[in-house]
Amino acid sequence: ISAMAASKLTGVVPTANLGSGTASSSTVLYGDQTYKTAPSGGLVPISYTNVTSTVNTIEMSNVFTSTYKNYFVMGYNLRPGVDNVRGMMHFKTSSGVLSGDLYDFAATGQQSGSSGDATFANDTSAIELTAAINQNSTAGGFNFYGYFFTPLDTSLLSFNILPYFSGQISYANNSGHHCVRNLSVRYDNSTPDAVTGFRLFTTGSTSYYDRGTVSVYGIKDS
Repeated sequence: ISAMAASKLTGVVPTANLGSGTASSSTVLYGDQTYKTAPSGGLVPISYTNVTSTVNTIEMSNVFTSTYKNYFVMGYNLRPGVDNVRGMMHFKTSSGVLSGDLYDFAATGQQSGSSGDATFANDTSAIELTAAINQNSTAGGFNFYGYFFTPLDTSLLSFNILPYFSGQISYANNSGHHCVRNLSVRYDNSTPDAVTGFRLFTTGSTSYYDRGTVSVYGIKDS
């Protein structure tokens, strides 16, 4: 039979009748009607935080484990609780926050109202994600995404690349101009630190966030 209406079929069609190859829990049927190994790789959700009321900091603790080598992180609609503050980040270990003067970062950037938004620092105590931002909806808040590369692999210290974060931040500064930054960071400690998470906070006498979501995904190797 070369053709049959679907309404005439009853029960379960044998997998051998659907395509060539071997059907199993590790194979899928492709469009060329062959069973092949199921694709792997992709992002696996690890942790999600949704801020709906005032918090001092956003703590993403113990989200990096030996299960995955690299991680993708993103934050959306992160709004400070006060005006004229900068969005900041610390790395964290299982013992607490890494706050020594050992962060090296560089950022290229542009803003809609003038020539640039670049910044850099060497041996500083925190990572600057944004320039000064406000809390209101017309000129405040920021979004970001980025990658933590091998945050637990302390053997890479000799290559001077651990711990390492790279990402992009978009925000409205306190003048209402749209800004974008491309940022790269390392924590330059002579004694290796296995990074297990990160903290978001703001500058100012007291750190506040009123809104925002942060998600962490493990990157599954293909």
